[in-house]
Amino acid sequence: MFGPLKYILYACILGAIAYTALYYLPNYMQVQQYETTQNIEIKKPILLNGQ
Repeated sequence: MFGPLKYILYACILGAIAYTALYYLPNYMQVQQYETTQNIEIKKPILLNGQ
């Protein structure tokens, strides 16, 4: 009896992990992209002034 239940439990856990990953990863990627663009924009004038 515990055989099928174990697989159902694993499926639920994997489903929850996949759901959180799909929900949080795009937001995290957007934040990272925003931070990198901000850093590039901040560094650009400094590099131009250095030249």
